[in-house]
Amino acid sequence: MRRPFRLLLLSLVVSLPSCGKDTTNPFAALTPTVPAPADADIIFTANTWSQDPTAGRELFSVRLDGTEVTQLTSCNTGPQSCDTIEASVAADRQRAVVLRTSGGVAGAAIDYLDLARGGTVEFVPASQPSSSIDWSPLGDELIYSSAAQAGANEHVILSSIARPPNNNPQDITCTAGLPCDPTVVERHPRLDDEAQSAVFEHAVVGGNSDIIQYTSLGAKVVVDAGATGTQPLPGTPYFVGGHADPTFSPDTTSAVYRTLTALGNGTFGSWDIVTASLVGGPRQTIVTGPAYRGAPDWGLKGIVFVELDSATSQFSIVVVQPDGSGRQTVLTAPAGFTLSNPRWLFP
Repeated sequence: MRRPFRLLLLSLVVSLPSCGKDTTNPFAALTPTVPAPADADIIFTANTWSQDPTAGRELFSVRLDGTEVTQLTSCNTGPQSCDTIEASVAADRQRAVVLRTSGGVAGAAIDYLDLARGGTVEFVPASQPSSSIDWSPLGDELIYSSAAQAGANEHVILSSIARPPNNNPQDITCTAGLPCDPTVVERHPRLDDEAQSAVFEHAVVGGNSDIIQYTSLGAKVVVDAGATGTQPLPGTPYFVGGHADPTFSPDTTSAVYRTLTALGNGTFGSWDIVTASLVGGPRQTIVTGPAYRGAPDWGLKGIVFVELDSATSQFSIVVVQPDGSGRQTVLTAPAGFTLSNPRWLFP
């Protein structure tokens, strides 16, 4: 019998012009739009290709030891600027989906990239603004959060890499056959390695965000409820005590996410990195202190995230082990430049 959480595997073959040519990059060697090198460990987004710290971000890869920084995309050299917010790469390391804004258009679109051939196809338009994307290592399944239109609540969508309208989107926020609850927003989902369950943020509009696991049986289980918050972080949907950006451990028995602990650090806030068992174990804060920390990703080599040193205005990519030990700084950007959303590449 077909498992309920699996999607039909479809494929897309594209051959379109590259979104740009090489640019001057003081941070890394010049590269065309290419797949990450075979020995790269991490992808991330950064604007360090430019000498202007207000420039849009591109997609990069790097080895765990901080060497071989490689620019994978060059979409800021055309007539319109772009900003690559985050990316998720397929298990074959030849294809990716990216969350990206471009040309001053409001809202972020999801684009499909053929890194080897240089082709780009819009997968979800900016008119349905999205805030996250994840590509399952199992096949061509995707999960993302998107709104039906600007100003609407985000929902969690399961889909597959196929040219619309054949991508078989399934809205798992709403109950089948019933109207969506207009007071509920769900965002930032991630799939487990078998595409059998997902974790994501769940909140009532105007309230704090919980971490939820969606199981293969269609149940939604609270992993960690956000504290009732009255201190909003400006420019975000979060309050102090809320949780964000969950993802699974490699063995899928735990999740890692971040918790907003205080305001400050400009508009970034202070965030702890937290793990929680999905099988009845304890919740553990593994990285803490008054610093901004971005969305974590958990791989076989540890937990990776970005951290901002407010004293120097420098972002770093940091890796720690699941108990918080073995801290390693992989890469640090020049002051004022941005590093964001690091993820492990599949081996």
